[in-house]
Amino acid sequence: MNARVWAARLLAGVACAALLAGCASAGNGSQDPMTVVKGTVKCPTIEFASPTPDANGIQAIRDGTVECTIKADDPRVSGTRTDSWNMDVFDPDGSRARLVQWGTSTIKGPSGTWEGTASGVAALPEWGDIIATWYKGTGEYAGLSYFEQVTGKGPWRVQGMIFTGDPPTPGAATTP
Repeated sequence: MNARVWAARLLAGVACAALLAGCASAGNGSQDPMTVVKGTVKCPTIEFASPTPDANGIQAIRDGTVECTIKADDPRVSGTRTDSWNMDVFDPDGSRARLVQWGTSTIKGPSGTWEGTASGVAALPEWGDIIATWYKGTGEYAGLSYFEQVTGKGPWRVQGMIFTGDPPTPGAATTP
């Protein structure tokens, strides 16, 4: 093999190592402008009122309360999460639930609070939930936002990103 091929491989290897080192350091509680977060969430308290069926058989569940514990690799988003939750459950044949869900969430971190709005879907018992939440920080987290994606079934998997600035405004996208 010639020297150019070896040099290119060495350069590619160094670039990959640097990229992996950067990814490994993300989510370590650093104050970088953007931090990747990973963790888990367990929700031991889930309370919902009895569903109200509509004429189409959709079960409307409103004003539920969910309390969770988040363990993440960034302490700013680890702690207790409290949700006010709503769902419309579709289960025409009674064999499995499919639902849309939405609500508000508050995470109490060690040095501030995150206030957010969430929406998602679920199919049970198969693949579980997919929920996206956009948070705005207060206290020491003022000026920061946190996007959180929760997937699976309890304990749920959390992936997210803390970044500088405000969350996007829903519906603010424009088409050319």
